[in-house]
Amino acid sequence: MFQLFQRRPFFGVPFSCKDSFSVEGQIVTCGSYYRRNHRCENTALAVQRVREAGGILIAITNVPEWCCWIESDNCVYGRSNNPYDTRRIVGGSSGGEGALISSAGTPIGVGSDIGGSIRIPSFCNGIFGMMPTPGQRCRANFHAPITDCQRTRFWASGIVPLDNYIPVPVGYKKQVLRVGPMCRYVEDMPLLLKVC
Repeated sequence: MFQLFQRRPFFGVPFSCKDSFSVEGQIVTCGSYYRRNHRCENTALAVQRVREAGGILIAITNVPEWCCWIESDNCVYGRSNNPYDTRRIVGGSSGGEGALISSAGTPIGVGSDIGGSIRIPSFCNGIFGMMPTPGQRCRANFHAPITDCQRTRFWASGIVPLDNYIPVPVGYKKQVLRVGPMCRYVEDMPLLLKVC
């Protein structure tokens, strides 16, 4: 049993991802009415890695149109409601993700951030979220080069890939867009970041 959890640390754990990560066979709209009938042919590597770690994808969560606003409201699915007070916003663009995790729909989720898209929904919904920063050192040895890190690495570049992400990041967005963990409990964050 121990070996199973070493290989698949999220064995049987439900998770969700925002509606900008491609999931094979699923309709992923990125909040756009234009994409309302578009079925994906591939799965984003970040989502695939959580699945390979034993996670069970149970939901694709709401986002603003093209993930370009701080509120999760679009013409396809409407507005996401804050689970604590429906008069308040859930944030964006990973707002549906934040609301679902906050309401105990899933304990973990995969979001993306370019200008607050993980951080704002985490704040609005009372959960934990992190935008990985390029060059951030691992916790094992703060001054060690990346090759010397023996524990969970917190390096953003290269760990959490952007393949099969909608909209496709171009230009400067490739440099600043990050995929990151969103969790109900902070203890899950290093493990989810390691898996992604």
